[in-house]
Amino acid sequence: MKSKFFRVSFLVFFCFLLISISYNVNLANDQQNDAFLIEQRIQEGGNFIIDYLWDNNYGGFFKSCESNGSYPITLKYASFQAFSALAFYNLYLNLHEQVYWDLAESAINFLVNHLWDTVYGGFYHCTNQIGNVLNVEPNKLPTIKDAGYQAWCVLALFKNFELTKKYEIFILANKTLNFLVKKLWNKTYFIFSKLSETDGSNPEDLTISYYDFWIISALIKGYYLFSNNYFLEYAIKTINYLYKYLWNGINQCFYYSSFLNGTLIDKSTYLVVQTSAVLALNDLYLVTGNKTYYQYIKNISSSLIYDLWDPLHTGFFDIIYSDGTKSSKNPSTQSTQIYSFTLLELSNNTTRFIHNYTIANLKFIIEMMWDSLNGGYFYEYSQDGNPISSEKWIIDQVWVLYALSFYVPHIFNSNLIVLFIIIVVICILEVFLYKSYKKFSIKNLQSFFLSRVQKTFIDKKISKDIYINI
Repeated sequence: MKSKFFRVSFLVFFCFLLISISYNVNLANDQQNDAFLIEQRIQEGGNFIIDYLWDNNYGGFFKSCESNGSYPITLKYASFQAFSALAFYNLYLNLHEQVYWDLAESAINFLVNHLWDTVYGGFYHCTNQIGNVLNVEPNKLPTIKDAGYQAWCVLALFKNFELTKKYEIFILANKTLNFLVKKLWNKTYFIFSKLSETDGSNPEDLTISYYDFWIISALIKGYYLFSNNYFLEYAIKTINYLYKYLWNGINQCFYYSSFLNGTLIDKSTYLVVQTSAVLALNDLYLVTGNKTYYQYIKNISSSLIYDLWDPLHTGFFDIIYSDGTKSSKNPSTQSTQIYSFTLLELSNNTTRFIHNYTIANLKFIIEMMWDSLNGGYFYEYSQDGNPISSEKWIIDQVWVLYALSFYVPHIFNSNLIVLFIIIVVICILEVFLYKSYKKFSIKNLQSFFLSRVQKTFIDKKISKDIYINI
């Protein structure tokens, strides 16, 4: 009887061992192939930007170019410089290539030297190629101040400060946050206006939830670095406004825009709104511990899959309009999903079911959206992934790089975690059999377990040591 029991136990263990080995080999191979393609896209994408969208004469990044890199539109937007800096800083941290550091630093220098308003504070909207401020909004002064741009610039400045410890950058970030709360904050309705004139006057009677969520993230970053509850209070007031006026309780997502009094303007469901919302909510959850924020993250995650996922072609629709019409697809908006949900997974604040959609979306971007002829990503694609625009914008190129720079280290961490769990389970089963045949002791159990772990990790080690956690 005892012999039969051992034979059955051993058979169960042996089957489980074969299944787990097969699973890990396939998982490692698939993810290693994904990683090789991602690394290739990072290198090629970076080269496309350097060759066609970087201004080697005056610094900064151009707005866009044509499909083959010709006819660049030489406007230089504050937000594009900020995101470019963030992307290249993260690429440098992962790949340790000096060229990425130089590009990030140059983008920050152009931002500070040409787009900062030394008189009234805050960052201008955009400049021409040599750095002169331009009129880019009809019926507006050439020096408008956009709330969302201020937030993105703050995040880029904070990243620079974390890496360089330059005190002048620290002060500039503080001044930008103060411009936001003093000039663009509406004291009647407790929300940020979309934009103002150069001196902060005449704030627009409009708020954009997409901007507001990035402002929340910038304010919380300021709260951490300046140890100032002042910024956290504004972040909480902002999310309370968005809950009250822009939350769609039926579809469990946020609307796009409203007048300052809360009257809705655009009731469409935007991918970028939901992904920026989960980032802001995660920031709020981490700093306050309020589980309400975490519940909203879960609700939005489900809404993304139900409303915006394309089950036919994969990828996410950029917009579901209020009449139910589904939009085309854009590389930067797709990338916001990868970036935001990868960060959520790293902070353990999202459910695992979203992970497979993130992987499928990533493959849609790097396989379907990449221009294999000329390189780079087009501005707009049909739902099945065919380009319907000849332009290639810098914001799309750097957003993809930004998302990939966060996702690549996560591939290997996730693979090792899964592998470790399976090793532990196998060892427990083996210990049961081992204990049955030999005298059990703590000493031989420890040596047995460590030998199994060591052997398995040596056998399964993934040779991509260049990637590190951010």
